[in-house]
Amino acid sequence: MPTTVCVACGADQGVGARFDQRNHFIRTCERCGTGETVPKPDPAALEAQYSEAYYGPDNVKFVPAVEAFVAWMTRNRSARVHALMGMRGRILEIGCGRGLLLHQLAQLGHECHGIERSALAARRAARTEGLRIYTQSLEECHFPEQYFDAVIFWHVLEHLDHPEKSLALMSRVLKPGSLLYLEVPNLTSLQSCTTGKNWFHLDLEHHLYHFAPDGLHRLLASSGFRVEKTTTLSLEQGPYGALQSWLNSIGPERGLLYRILKREISPPLSATFGQLILAGVLATPALFFSLIEAAMGRGGVLRVVARSSQK
Repeated sequence: MPTTVCVACGADQGVGARFDQRNHFIRTCERCGTGETVPKPDPAALEAQYSEAYYGPDNVKFVPAVEAFVAWMTRNRSARVHALMGMRGRILEIGCGRGLLLHQLAQLGHECHGIERSALAARRAARTEGLRIYTQSLEECHFPEQYFDAVIFWHVLEHLDHPEKSLALMSRVLKPGSLLYLEVPNLTSLQSCTTGKNWFHLDLEHHLYHFAPDGLHRLLASSGFRVEKTTTLSLEQGPYGALQSWLNSIGPERGLLYRILKREISPPLSATFGQLILAGVLATPALFFSLIEAAMGRGGVLRVVARSSQK
């Protein structure tokens, strides 16, 4: 396989298999740690997977208790974005899914725009009054320069064919000094390094790129952004990421609990109860593990607050 150029730092990448999973592996840049899935998932297969099974029937993705937790975390995230902006403004979310975050931001008085690749999710998001939802690619939307006051990439950058081009375009459509709020899985997390191919956030069938702190910072800088803050702490993603990674390592099937919580499958009651009991035993250790790894700067995600530096 020929050498390629790292999307984040431009260094040559050799061939190095890491986290082999279902006939895919990650080729990692030795300079900045950015990973690329090889071979790339088939685009048609990717589109087919963003269906009702992915987003849930009737716009409800999880069982009620988890759905309530997601709603609470989404309200907290919207309040954080609102505070970071310091004013009401025009917001774009790339990969807005069901439109939950944009709905909360619209309630706070913002003008909300969203891009969503799944026609199903886009239709559901468009049901929310006041949201402007687009199903075209980012490039095809032709937004004016310096049009937005904030752009959000929430567990989306790793899905994009050309993250460097998308970020460079976003720096142009953002007003100078405006907000970029971004979160991606952290390839250098303790979760990742200790559970390997069983890591919950390792999804080589959907994720085209895999980010480490140095590589992500380089990518943002070269795309016209100034990083203000990076954290690896997430109470939404960290504890469950550790829990599901451990279950993947010891359980009969990868992602079994997650698929149950998403209502994708209905296994025998004995299997469901077995997963719930084991999750209850591991929940507290997973919480403490996620707090410890975040304190070390190696939590399960990379959450970045950045500002457009384009004039």
